[in-house]
This record gives sequence, structure tokens and C-alpha cells, in this order.
Amino acid sequence: MKNIIVIALLSAALAAPGFAQAKEVTVKAIPATMEDLVKLRDGVAKTPEGGAAVFLIAMIMYGGDNGLGLQAFTLALDMSELVPGKVYKGYSPRSTWDGYWEQVRRYSYLGRIYAKGTVPGDEYALPAGPVTFTVTEVRPQADGSVKVFAATTSGNWPRPFTVRKNDKGIWKVKEASSLFAGPADLPPPRREQQKSDEL
Repeated sequence: MKNIIVIALLSAALAAPGFAQAKEVTVKAIPATMEDLVKLRDGVAKTPEGGAAVFLIAMIMYGGDNGLGLQAFTLALDMSELVPGKVYKGYSPRSTWDGYWEQVRRYSYLGRIYAKGTVPGDEYALPAGPVTFTVTEVRPQADGSVKVFAATTSGNWPRPFTVRKNDKGIWKVKEASSLFAGPADLPPPRREQQKSDEL
């Protein structure tokens, strides 16, 4: 009898609005310039999961080039998280985000743990071809923002963060602290190549 009740409760929970089917956002490639990112953003960030994907892309971009990545983060953040500055078009992220950027400098592959098909064995290298991000849940909040949950390939539960739609209909990130926690499955340590003995 208890098993029947548990199954019934689970079925009811899965049928609730907060447990909608997972949604995937696929992009042809990670942008190499801000112009490319703006075009991509304008195409995909018209939904909460699209806005979430743009922020995850910014994490990947930061892992490869801190300067370009910081501009990408500035574009992906809600205006409430920006201050006047010189990073991108007269704005910079609030200093409260500085510790999060440090995490990506520490784990340059951190953004890649959110890309479908990556594995720790090769430092979460992106697959050849299109890159896909999976949002497992979209949960509307009372203030009009939306909490989204991004799947990882590093053995973690899906990580929640908050997006909010701006006056142009583009979804941007308001809060994302959980995205910057280190991966559960770390890549194996790199082995230094032994130098040949030339003497």
C-alpha cells in the first residue's frame, strides 16, 4: 500500500508544472566574437532556457579567454547586476560577481560541464559540431523571474539559477551562484611529459 501511495505522489509531482519535460538548446558553435554572441543571443534568449544557455556559453567563453568572457557575462546579465564601467558598452558586472569569475579561472572547463556529451576524462572537451545545453526544469517565481535548472555532465544534480525577461523580451541572468560550484567529477591530473635526456 505504501508503495502505491509513493508512486501516486511521484506521478502527481511529475505532472505538476514545475516538472515539465527537459528542454534542450542547441547552438552551432560557441561564438568567437561578441558580434556572434549578440546574434546568437537575439535568436535564442527569447525563452528562459535560451537566456540560460547564453549565460552558460559565457562561462565557456570565459574559460577560453577571460577578457572576451567578461564581456559575454556583461551581455548575459540582468541590468540590475551591472554598474557603469568599461567592460562592454559602458557597463561592467557588479563586484559581487568577482568571486565567481575566479572559480572559472580555477576550473577553466567549468562552463563545459553543462554541455551535453562532455566527460571528465578529457577535461570536458566540447564535442565536435553543435553544442547542446539541457534545462531540466523551468520554475516561474512570484516576482516574474524564472528559476531554471541546468543539467551537468559532472555527476552533480541539475543546478538552479534565476533568469528575468528585460524590456526587449530577452531573458537574462539575475542570480547564478550554484553554477560556479566546482564539478563533482574532476578531470584526472595532467601528466607532465618527461623530457628526453640529451646528454
